Amino acid sequence: FSSDSRGSVRFDARARDETGALAAHIRGSHALSSGAGKARVQFDPLEFGEARPAMGAVARWLGPRIRIERGTIGIDSELHWGKPGLATVAQLSADGAVIRAPGSQIEGLGGALALAEVFPPTTRGVQELRFHRADVGIPLGAGHIRYAIGSGHAIQIERAESDFAGGRLVVRGALDLDGGPNQRLEFQLANLAAPELLALSPVEGLEVSGNLSGEMVLTVE
Repeated sequence: FSSDSRGSVRFDARARDETGALAAHIRGSHALSSGAGKARVQFDPLEFGEARPAMGAVARWLGPRIRIERGTIGIDSELHWGKPGLATVAQLSADGAVIRAPGSQIEGLGGALALAEVFPPTTRGVQELRFHRADVGIPLGAGHIRYAIGSGHAIQIERAESDFAGGRLVVRGALDLDGGPNQRLEFQLANLAAPELLALSPVEGLEVSGNLSGEMVLTVE
């Protein structure tokens, strides 16, 4: 800790949770006269996998339904406080992460997420994530997604693209997690193999051949 003639307190510290898995470098300042201040919190990279305690350290925020099994997660955040209240911005990064949730799994997740506000999450412009493989009710191959999260939990999907059923699947549109009125997804199908599509939901005695291309629109109410 240190202070200056203007009544500002500066601090620089290392912090660690009781398990030793969650550690961070914290530095910032606080003005005693106004009660305003800021702090930057840089977490050490979180390593997930066998015999690594990182999952236990973040389980309190992710809850019991989401689990990170492998990979590295980085967190760099900045807090500002004062009369308007507390505001938090953050930069998250992932490298080779494997994430499981009920009915879905994503493998080889990588990329960065810049948040202009953490609670509720709002992105700083369009973000991009990549993955090697995903199963979200249907199996997807390698792909990427470009998206933005606006106020009110509205997710704008600029372009999501992945290998699927021997061809390519492209998705654009918007989803509102609060159930807003403007929810629409546009699917573009390119050279999907009909036998691979049938294998996802087999019908006894039915055989198909050839490829499928086209467009499909889904609106949600």
